[in-house]
Amino acid sequence: MTVFEGIEHLLASAERLRAVGGKAVQGVCANFGVDLRQKYLSDRKHLYRRYLAHCLEDRELSEEENADLEHLRSLLHLAMDDVVAVHDEVAREVYGKAIQEVLADLKLDPEEEAFLRRLRGELQISETVAGQLFAEGERNARDEVLRKASSRDRLFLKEHTPAGEFTGRSTTTIEAAVADALAKATVAIPVRV
Repeated sequence: MTVFEGIEHLLASAERLRAVGGKAVQGVCANFGVDLRQKYLSDRKHLYRRYLAHCLEDRELSEEENADLEHLRSLLHLAMDDVVAVHDEVAREVYGKAIQEVLADLKLDPEEEAFLRRLRGELQISETVAGQLFAEGERNARDEVLRKASSRDRLFLKEHTPAGEFTGRSTTTIEAAVADALAKATVAIPVRV
């Protein structure tokens, strides 16, 4: 067991996060000969980040969750700059996932727009960052639709054998030649209804 597994066990076994005192955390650290104030900054931030992500699963932070997060920040001896950086990172992830869900159908209706606006405010994401995340989400949604469409095309081609090659001719335009080829194919290929 590591010192952070010990701290996590201590926090998980408590009825409420704020019921865990600094002395209890110091006791776990003393068992491992660790001074949290001096070491393991990335591990401390990671533990804080995981708890914050857990709190944001419903895309809101209640007053109680904010109080728990402040208590956890104190227990883990995290500077406010570190906490702000973690909040920004997690907020971007949560907002990005919400955009992905909203744009899955490549449409943004008024209710979805209002939801994103509310969420942006809740997560305290600037309009500039929200715009960047939205543009990235639009690109990702289009890419996903294209990926699915092209995979369906490959599946269609794999499951269907070609009916033949049809050549159209025209002395006037390419469109007329294509129409001639389609007319030949229509006659040659039986239509199933």
